[in-house]
Amino acid sequence: MDSLTAEETVETSMEIVNIETEIERIKNLLDKETDKKLEVVRLYLLMHHGVSAPISSVDDLANYLRTKDVDTDLLIGIFDVLDQTFSRGYPNFAFEYELNDGMTLTNLKNKIETCLPFEEQKSYNDSFVYIKRAGEVTIVDNNLLKLPVTFEKYKEEMEFGGTKKRGEQESKTTFDVVFDSVTNLCYIQCGERNQSNATHKVFQKHVTRIFKSFLPFSFSRKKNSTVVENEFQLDKQTIILLDYIESSINQDGHEINDYLSVAFANKNQEKKVRSVRLSGNNLLDSYEVGDRVRLGDLIKSVRFQIRFKTGENSIEVVNVSIDFQATIKFQYSNLQNTLNIALINRHLIKTLNDSLNKQYREQEVDANIKEIIARAKVRDSAFLTSVLGKVKEDINQLTLSIPEKTKVLDVINSYLTEG
Repeated sequence: MDSLTAEETVETSMEIVNIETEIERIKNLLDKETDKKLEVVRLYLLMHHGVSAPISSVDDLANYLRTKDVDTDLLIGIFDVLDQTFSRGYPNFAFEYELNDGMTLTNLKNKIETCLPFEEQKSYNDSFVYIKRAGEVTIVDNNLLKLPVTFEKYKEEMEFGGTKKRGEQESKTTFDVVFDSVTNLCYIQCGERNQSNATHKVFQKHVTRIFKSFLPFSFSRKKNSTVVENEFQLDKQTIILLDYIESSINQDGHEINDYLSVAFANKNQEKKVRSVRLSGNNLLDSYEVGDRVRLGDLIKSVRFQIRFKTGENSIEVVNVSIDFQATIKFQYSNLQNTLNIALINRHLIKTLNDSLNKQYREQEVDANIKEIIARAKVRDSAFLTSVLGKVKEDINQLTLSIPEKTKVLDVINSYLTEG
């Protein structure tokens, strides 16, 4: 009896140590942007565990996590959602889906619950990569279906005789999968492409007799049907995306107020520089951007700051990154309310499709590029004039001989005249 009591004590002590360790890990993630992160935790508890807890401080959260209702899996889930959300922003890999005729989100919910039983590992091939449903399947506002899934990857080991076996766990993370019936798009909200691909393939293989189609949203594939007159030397993808970030996005109460960066890829294999990243305010006034476009370089990703209305008198400003390579990926940072993700996704996809469905005429595109370069030259000229004017003031204050000073000022004036 004494032996059993001692064993029970060890187990209980181990559980307390594990819980306290997880709580400390969570508290370490809450040292900055605390209020915003606590809101994410409250939403996570409500959405995935049906818990409405009065958590308004780090101490409130720690005290709640020490209650009997909390287990280790919930602790790990909270850590994962904070780590995913604030270390990597809010990532969204986009996939297009179409349900079979007569099927609704409710039918999809039932299928997912049947085909992906809670906490049951599912794989899509013979590798040791698994996806399992980690919580309830819920429908929000009649048009969003959400469920948490866990991605697990294990090392592959070889037994004697060449048989593969599962080794120790390499990685584990939990994230949401969201189906939006307004756009017929699925968003896999994980940080890494291999995780989104594995999740997509598991749904394709195991959630059966519900999807008419379920494919990655591929910009490269979609641009093939976009009409670009004469297919001239400018890159087709760049032509479409310039229209997208200069024109299409800036409508319906949305406005890009700062272009942060554009990444280019040069398709000419002979050039040593294959990719150029440019950043700064008023990015499309940059001569370098115009020059890259003129040379036929391809835009592969963009990052900008967008402001949009969230209510009658409320505005949110969010940093947006879009990667157009392979499956398109939207990623957000500085987001105040995660409930706005679906609205931003819808706007960015709708306006991207608007740009994809336009017909681009050579004369108009060429004029647009020339305008970008011309604006950049004007801006650069004004900047040069301002700088050289200050240099002239400094030269006049130096104790130089008149002939020397005259020579220097003549050189400066020649640049000002050319500008």
